Amino acid sequence: MTSISEKDSNDFQTDVRRRTNLLTARNALQSAAEAPNEILELSSAEYLRHTEDEINRIIDRDVETLVEGMEEIIDLSVVKSVDKLRSLQDSLAIELRTETLIRSCTSLMSLSHSMKMMWLLGDESHSGKVQELRFRELDEEINRLKLKATSLIEQLKIKYSDSSGLKKSSIQISNK
Repeated sequence: MTSISEKDSNDFQTDVRRRTNLLTARNALQSAAEAPNEILELSSAEYLRHTEDEINRIIDRDVETLVEGMEEIIDLSVVKSVDKLRSLQDSLAIELRTETLIRSCTSLMSLSHSMKMMWLLGDESHSGKVQELRFRELDEEINRLKLKATSLIEQLKIKYSDSSGLKKSSIQISNK
């Protein structure tokens, strides 16, 4: 996930005091070690950075668990000796690792659902204003570049006409 730029964080406003009532969002984004009062004292931009860091940490942890679990399952699934005890131990280890993978997948799905709900229930008017402002900025930049291109073309026309005029006068002088 990319970091919020300083310009965007200054323009973007959140309602920090009113958090979502989604149980999955609260559970996924707040660790037990943190005091809830500390989060309430953060500014809007700091709260967004804090939330983004927590989400990234959760995603990194769960994806790492998935990768390690798949590697371990692949290592355990190699056909080895015919020893029954060893094969039972391997099958138990595979089953336990599979349950861990399922928990990590469920955690990621829950986080994804929470993020979708936050996005769907977010402030549409603000995003519309930001988009409209960006369109205006781009239109102004396009118009400025068009004017610059027009002036450069005019300068080239003047230089070309001056250089062709010099050639004509030099031809006339050489003919005399």
